[in-house]
Amino acid sequence: MPAEGVSAVILNVTATNPTDESYVTACPHGVRRPTASNLNLTPRKTVPNQVVVPVVDGKVDLYNHVGSTDLIADISGYYSATGSVFVPTGPTRVYDTRNGIGGSFGEIGPGHQGGPGFILWSNGLPPYGVTAVALNVTVTDVHTSSFLTVFGRGLAESPEPATSTLNYDPGDTVANAATPRANYGVNFTNHQNYVSVIADAAGYFTAG
Repeated sequence: MPAEGVSAVILNVTATNPTDESYVTACPHGVRRPTASNLNLTPRKTVPNQVVVPVVDGKVDLYNHVGSTDLIADISGYYSATGSVFVPTGPTRVYDTRNGIGGSFGEIGPGHQGGPGFILWSNGLPPYGVTAVALNVTVTDVHTSSFLTVFGRGLAESPEPATSTLNYDPGDTVANAATPRANYGVNFTNHQNYVSVIADAAGYFTAG
């Protein structure tokens, strides 16, 4: 992250090992905390959510209301006076393993390294100039506790990250926003058993 010029940051915040029913709020460092929650916690449940938080003095604050919990924050990107421009497009369904939208039909199996995913230009997004995609990703038909990683295709310098985008248990249907860097397409890796995955694009970022 740059030391200066960052106005806000995109974080995927995950709470795990909570001891009580509680909530977590992400807010700018040192300012009065808002009354809104970003994550709502249940004991022994792992919950992620993507948040956009203004940055003050290079920091953001994470507040847990009751009990204790472990918190994990993964940076997807940041906002500044210069950089990519957001182009809204949706919501548009670009991927659904239940009916083959996006080119993949059937549940995603365990450890699908690098895919299956979808290609940008075959799903109504531009073939060139895209730097990142704004997605709402949903996982359903869950058989085993696992997690999903969403990351970009066509980025030789950016292999699959060692992070989770969604965490789920048997019977869950869960959703989370994701903003992966992508100049070719988007990958989905499920790490245990089989799940159905749906992705809706809200727009994309372009260098101009």
